[in-house]
Amino acid sequence: MLRKHKESVVTADMKPGKVTFYLPSKFLRTWLNERAAIKGFMLYTIFTALYLAHATLRCDWQFGAQTFDTVESVRKKLGVRAFDTITHIDQLVDFLDIDFDRLTTALAASCKDCEVALTDINGDLKDMDMAQFVCGDFASEVGTMDYPTRDCKTADAEYAERPSAKKAPCCLNQTLVQASMSVMVWARFQPEFLEPDFLSPGPLSLADLLAIDNMLREGGPAFDRLPQSKKDLFVQTARHLPPGVKAAGAFLYLSHSVDEGFVVQVIFSRHQRMLGSERRATWRNKVNEPGIVVPLQTFWTHDYRSQHHALTLLKWVFWSWSLLHEILGYYSRNLTLSALAVELLHVYTVFFVFTTVSPVVAELTTAGLTLSQWTMWISINEAAMGLRCFVEGQHMMVGLKIVVLTMKIALYSLGSLIFLTFFMSVVIGLIYGQLFGVLDDNLDPWSWGLARCMVQLVAPGELEQSHMVQDQTAALLFYYLCLFMFRLAFGSFVVAVLVAAFNKARGEIDQYEKHKTSCEAGFERRGRSVLVQENALASAKKKFRRFIGIVWYVLTWCDYGTFVPTMERHLLHLSMAKGDESGMRTMFPEHELAEEFGPQTAMHLVNDFAFEKTGTSDAKEDPQDEAFSL
Repeated sequence: MLRKHKESVVTADMKPGKVTFYLPSKFLRTWLNERAAIKGFMLYTIFTALYLAHATLRCDWQFGAQTFDTVESVRKKLGVRAFDTITHIDQLVDFLDIDFDRLTTALAASCKDCEVALTDINGDLKDMDMAQFVCGDFASEVGTMDYPTRDCKTADAEYAERPSAKKAPCCLNQTLVQASMSVMVWARFQPEFLEPDFLSPGPLSLADLLAIDNMLREGGPAFDRLPQSKKDLFVQTARHLPPGVKAAGAFLYLSHSVDEGFVVQVIFSRHQRMLGSERRATWRNKVNEPGIVVPLQTFWTHDYRSQHHALTLLKWVFWSWSLLHEILGYYSRNLTLSALAVELLHVYTVFFVFTTVSPVVAELTTAGLTLSQWTMWISINEAAMGLRCFVEGQHMMVGLKIVVLTMKIALYSLGSLIFLTFFMSVVIGLIYGQLFGVLDDNLDPWSWGLARCMVQLVAPGELEQSHMVQDQTAALLFYYLCLFMFRLAFGSFVVAVLVAAFNKARGEIDQYEKHKTSCEAGFERRGRSVLVQENALASAKKKFRRFIGIVWYVLTWCDYGTFVPTMERHLLHLSMAKGDESGMRTMFPEHELAEEFGPQTAMHLVNDFAFEKTGTSDAKEDPQDEAFSL
């Protein structure tokens, strides 16, 4: 919105005949504020562009999509069930016990540079080492971002000789993968099975792991030859297994994993350009529908090949530069802590702090988030940063200024209308669920049902055939009700609010631009270069020097021969000393500027903002005279 404040002209007593030209604080401070805003926009926009470029290079989603297509083509060729179509825990067991082996074997033949890893940890790779993998074709160490290809022949031989929960085999040998899965399960649920001399003399072996699975599958008679203490362990473990289970370790692991909601994370790497699949499942109704699960699969992509150090350095240089510029802006505009507090209490400060701090925090830590969650955080940062560039771009283009001011004016009315639309969308969603929820699983009032109502603000909804079959009268009644209420009524209200706000914004901007260039009563602007007579060549040189001065200001905050934030702060202090609390109503005579900033700076300032007194009487405060500022 445009803010208004009373305005009057404040001048100093002058010695007759010595001072002719004056500098109005309104013109100077408006110019300095607009130029500072443009500089802030340029710096932050460059930082945003670098941040987006860096995030896009790291995300590597285009190459990740190619990897996904490769994996999907192999899966479909094999006829392996898609994870998100799994409905029973037995199918989850088949995935780990059979399908994973088939998929990795076929992928190795179809994709020569593909490497696979399987882990039960839902986290960032840089926080994992090989002890947290079931299997892995590439190596991983905590705290590093380097994942070189492993020597699978050596790694598999070492694991086969002495299985351990502290290491993992590669993913092509399914016997070793199943053994690693068993070791992981027993380390978590029955660590006594892994102790030396438990089934046979010496350390744990592959034969011991196979025997444990076979004994659990066979049941009671297989336990009779064991000592009582070991027999009790097997009996206790067997109670958690259904009859005829194929892979005891995999079943126990999956049943506990579904309790926790996370199954496995499968990672596909192509020269450290990775695609991750986070695979989850929950019980639909564990008590009344035992074994029935609801699967969920999410993906992430990341390029670990290079850290892009040069781009990262450049990105943080512009972030620091932009932040320093904003700090100097607060310093130049506020003489006291109370004035600073008043400015910081503005609602925009929250948005400013978020778009400044959140990108840094996201780069320094993943905060315990998975890579897919961290990617969402980065995406939210990018959206907020883009919005901030849009808002600050109003200082560069009048068109953007109109759009931004229109949205500010319309914010309250739009917010009220959106809230009403949201409320009615939930109501309609609940009604649709009662009528057609049995046939249509996309009627959740808090997700798809809400979205299909809200989208009617911009596009009419469709009349579903399944709804017509269920209840033709209700389907037609609520279809036309939604069409009228959301599309015709609420949608039209949105347009009306924006049009009214646009007209008001145009009027306020026109009034502000008119006032910004208006002269104070009793003064007349003389234009540029009033102190120095210039020919065409000198004028061209001066324009070039002015351009260089703007570049120098962007680099150093210096112009007119002085440090601009300090000069602006000093001008505000002088205005307030004259009784001008706003700092926009003072007329500074040239000799006063020369005393405060030196004759060279005073000459440059008066050359750019020269006014001459045209009347003999001092200008007085006009109660009807109002100044506008954005």
